[in-house]
Amino acid sequence: MTQFILCKQNGAACSRCNIEWISIEEDSFLSEVASYVFPNTDDKNIFTLVFDGESFDSICTAAQRDMAEGKSFAETNLFSCMKSLLESCNEFVLWYAREYDDLDYVYDGESLLQKIEESLVDSSCEMYLRYSCHG
Repeated sequence: MTQFILCKQNGAACSRCNIEWISIEEDSFLSEVASYVFPNTDDKNIFTLVFDGESFDSICTAAQRDMAEGKSFAETNLFSCMKSLLESCNEFVLWYAREYDDLDYVYDGESLLQKIEESLVDSSCEMYLRYSCHG
């Protein structure tokens, strides 16, 4: 199974971040999820991402492994990805597999990072979060 992310963009993304925005317009599953979590938003404004050349699922798996080997969350690529994302995106969702209908809302970056870190120490490493800075 896979950890997913969708980001709602309404303007220019952070140009200095290492995020590559990937359109979901040709992906029927991600489009289905987008219409559920971001109703009334055109797919052209919803993206998934690659960070430093890695898929989001790969970044999550690597972070869990790194933390099991003694690194702190702040030393992982996932932490760097989330910090960059918080600078460039006001709303996004994280979910695992097909379970996107019951996401915990988070309205500040510190709480988001804490919840992600808690998910990483859990053996399942599954995140079910919806971030919005609009609270």
